[in-house]
Amino acid sequence: MRRIVGVIAVAIAPWTTAHSQTLASDCVRDSAELVTKGAWSPLRPSEVAKRLAPVRMAGKWSALADSLRIIYTVTPADISSLGDAQQQAIHAELDTLRQELAAAERDPSVLRKGQISDRFAVDFDLGPPVTYTLFLGRRTSQIEMTSSTPAVARRSACWLGFAASDVVRQAQLRALTSVADALTRLDARWDNFMERGYSMLPYEVLINGFMPRRALEPPTYQLIVAHGSAGTQIISSSLRTLRDGRREDVLTLEPLGIIRYGPEHAWYGGLSWIVTFPSTGRIGSGAMLHAGHLGHVAYVWRPVDADGVRRDGLLMSLDLYQYLTGAATKWKKLKAGAVTSCESLKACADSVLR
Repeated sequence: MRRIVGVIAVAIAPWTTAHSQTLASDCVRDSAELVTKGAWSPLRPSEVAKRLAPVRMAGKWSALADSLRIIYTVTPADISSLGDAQQQAIHAELDTLRQELAAAERDPSVLRKGQISDRFAVDFDLGPPVTYTLFLGRRTSQIEMTSSTPAVARRSACWLGFAASDVVRQAQLRALTSVADALTRLDARWDNFMERGYSMLPYEVLINGFMPRRALEPPTYQLIVAHGSAGTQIISSSLRTLRDGRREDVLTLEPLGIIRYGPEHAWYGGLSWIVTFPSTGRIGSGAMLHAGHLGHVAYVWRPVDADGVRRDGLLMSLDLYQYLTGAATKWKKLKAGAVTSCESLKACADSVLR
């Protein structure tokens, strides 16, 4: 009896292996790509991706779902031998994919937030029997393909799954690329703010830490509060002619002011109230204009000198504190936190993409 069973097993083994190999050639991506001849060759997922490239480049993402529906339901493809519920499941999932892609056309942030899901992944079960499944865990009408499933139907369904997954990955890759570019710009904005921005004394760092700003972004506005520095002013009874003009080194104090950063934080501009303390003479007061790397210039009104002449000043200030201290630890930590947050597409898409 055992001998008879063994003979039967040996006899059917090649038939079983052949059927498994045929199933794998239909529902394994690498095997599908080996079909380089015949009517099915243009339906290989990689070839379909090339055919759909102009549609993607034109931004007509929703049309991709319609194209897949046509490609894999007309000759040589055919899913009509699948059950009605299984066919409806395929069309329903393509409809959902189309809706998600259409939403991405209307609002690119849908792509950026990773809200298009790969619903067409083909799951594998070693069995027995060996099974490839579409929509596993997603629908009650899952599509299970075994060696007994008609070859045309399983190839159509599996290759459709591969091609649809490619569409989702391409959409996600586009989103990831845009976020990567935006992250690079975010990093540059933080560097510009810390390296090119107007310096802050420790208490100014604390105060500006409470200023409103977009999540993950460096401050757009900066308060100047009791900011000390050094400068040189030219004083004269007539700053238009510089008659009897002379140079005077002064210590400066900006009791209050505000500056605003421009795009990418590459420059800033603002205005502050300034008080000057010359080494000789009396205290002056004026207004300072801040123009980023172009410099800081103030007009200073001075009291009347001992000879009865009023000599106002034109002051140029050097932001020495910036060169002495560099960026505050607080800003370095905030920058590091922003970059770390952007390792997640959904976490930073809204913040870094403008």
